[in-house]
Amino acid sequence: MMVEQLVFFSEENKTRSIDLLKENLKNYLK
Repeated sequence: MMVEQLVFFSEENKTRSIDLLKENLKNYLK
């Protein structure tokens, strides 16, 4: 998922979006 797409997530999904972003970063830094 692109960071740009995360910006469009609704308020109630914001926490989950951050979690997904963290997971993506972890996988990227592996």
